[in-house]
Amino acid sequence: MQLAFEKDRVTVNFVSEIGIRENEYTIKVYAKSAISAYDKTLIYTSDKMNIRPDKNGYFLDIDYWYYTRVAKHITTGNYLPSCIDFYFSICVGEEENEIPNPYKVHFIRYLPELLAVSGYKQAKKLHSTWFCLPPEEDPDDITPQMEVLHFEKLLEISNSFRELYQENLDRVIVQISKSGANTIKKSLKDKVQKAIKNNDLKTEEFSLQPTFGTLETKIMNTEYGCIPVFDSYHFHEQPVLDDITLCIDDDIDGLLLKNCMLRVIAFGKVAPTGTNTKIQIEQLGFYLKDQYGFYEDKKEDIISYCEIIDKEKVIFSNKPVIREESFLITSTNYYNYRKDHDMGGDFNWYSSIHLEEVSIEVIV
Repeated sequence: MQLAFEKDRVTVNFVSEIGIRENEYTIKVYAKSAISAYDKTLIYTSDKMNIRPDKNGYFLDIDYWYYTRVAKHITTGNYLPSCIDFYFSICVGEEENEIPNPYKVHFIRYLPELLAVSGYKQAKKLHSTWFCLPPEEDPDDITPQMEVLHFEKLLEISNSFRELYQENLDRVIVQISKSGANTIKKSLKDKVQKAIKNNDLKTEEFSLQPTFGTLETKIMNTEYGCIPVFDSYHFHEQPVLDDITLCIDDDIDGLLLKNCMLRVIAFGKVAPTGTNTKIQIEQLGFYLKDQYGFYEDKKEDIISYCEIIDKEKVIFSNKPVIREESFLITSTNYYNYRKDHDMGGDFNWYSSIHLEEVSIEVIV
């Protein structure tokens, strides 16, 4: 299925004037960078076509390969233009009539397709979602996308991510196992007490001990925005730093993991012991949360560089291979697209939850 933002075809229609003597017409196409002061450049002149007495038409498919060739033709020596204005003129005899208002094309509209060509299927899916959503002032008000990534897949393909996970698993186990107070242990106790207070404990079949912890993905409205139920019980989080996300390849890329957080929830049993409550933690659940968004217009964050070698070979990188043949992708590109088209909505996403068996006793 072709989404609205993916349509490449531009159509020019006109009706000939009554009494016109000429029998043929041509179409001229000009282009210029939408953000430069340089004059437009002639990039194409059609063959002569017969003038019809009713409606005359012409179309041009501006796909990513056509856009790239035009960008290289009109570039001024820096990065390739991120937005191009296309101008169309109808030429009849010696007379050339320019159609009012250029047709503006933003390079980033091609990114879902380019990501797919590069093999980044997950990033392609999320990018398509972004382009199809209307803009919102607060992405937290948008229903998040669930299980965008499989946590186990990340552990499998990335040594750096696996090290981050193991480091956090060890830290959480050590901190909640300590007899003294610490931030992680206190946060865990607060979440369990919240579950007790809200009557969120469950009683398993063949067991009289109530349990805490949930995998419920139902979306709830909270003071922090729209989140799945399980996320309201996370007690620890750790940023996934850029140097780790840059090492993740295969199905994942840096366009996907931008401001990512590794979060932890707990599962276990609760048992009263006199004036206290004993918590027996049996599982820890790890997952990722990130915001897929480019709402910042004042700070031009560099997201990636893209070089299109041919229609089948596209390279995304953290440094331009050849500066004059690369597109610089920034957060401002998305802001400008949103401003021109009133589409493009930031949203939150979650990975699947990875469960780790543990056995830790905590007294509340």
